[in-house]
Amino acid sequence: MKSYLHSLLKFFLLCLGVVLILSLLKSGAQGNKEYYVKFKDLQSNHKETNTVSFGSSHIFRQFKPTTFDQTTKKTYSYNLGTPAADGLQNIFLLEDFLDNYKNIENIEYVLFEYIGINKIKGQNHQTLRNSYYLNASTLSLVFGNYPPWYKGASLSFLKAYLLRKLSFKNVFFNTETRRLNKLNIKYCLKERGYLALETDLRVTKNSKLVSRKKYFDTHEEELVKKFSGRDRKVSIKKKNIPVLDRLNKISNHKDYNHIQFLVVIHPMYPMLKVDKYKNLNILNLSKKDHQSILTNPSYYFDKGHLGKKGAKAFSKALGKSFNKFVKNKRKAKNK
Repeated sequence: MKSYLHSLLKFFLLCLGVVLILSLLKSGAQGNKEYYVKFKDLQSNHKETNTVSFGSSHIFRQFKPTTFDQTTKKTYSYNLGTPAADGLQNIFLLEDFLDNYKNIENIEYVLFEYIGINKIKGQNHQTLRNSYYLNASTLSLVFGNYPPWYKGASLSFLKAYLLRKLSFKNVFFNTETRRLNKLNIKYCLKERGYLALETDLRVTKNSKLVSRKKYFDTHEEELVKKFSGRDRKVSIKKKNIPVLDRLNKISNHKDYNHIQFLVVIHPMYPMLKVDKYKNLNILNLSKKDHQSILTNPSYYFDKGHLGKKGAKAFSKALGKSFNKFVKNKRKAKNK
């Protein structure tokens, strides 16, 4: 009996070891499938890139590199934004990018969306997408933002981290929904990581996108009115400070002295009262551009995203804000 239990224990430990090894192989940036596909394309096919953007779907769906570059006339940019990526995920992806991108010496600008740390809801802590970015470094930001570490929101992140390491479900089965697939990926990579929602809807016939578009079209007036009032200026939110502090720390690293890290304010967020946070410069759109984007119904796709026309207007306005930053920097240098 003892021999049997001993063999059973060894078998269990062997299985656990295999699970942990497989988990490690799928950990890191590979856990964000959209990012990893775009990163590989950037690495292989766009070596001349000097500007990269990180953020949520507000970057993925609305930062159009060609329009931005036409406006700045000094950038060749690539969109590394991914759906539902909050500030914590983007910090992780940025650090992974800085460590692993082989042409890092060519990067002059990093555009980073202004976004905080979102809580993990429901059973999402069991998914790869809500745990791939968790490690000692990112967990420290969580615990600082949602104290104490042993309960509430912090406990959800801790559970996600532990379940990721021990979950057979996430190791052996693909439970994630891919936003990039064989139908739409060529359009995304052709646009250097940008994928317009209208294009995605046209080629995939995705039922969720159909519903989102239909809802906006039937509630257009009230939704546009809601967002058009967001041209006011607000202070930096407390939940965004840990992410900004980490980004500021990265910007001060001696290995990245050649890179300017710029915080991007999407027009569906209110403008910030400041254009600088510590060592970070903030790209607020002009009040005129901010308001003109939000008041034009043809610029929207759904209640939370701009469509193709809106993405072009936003990217152009962001380019103008970028040019203003470069001009002011040049003036300061010549004083």
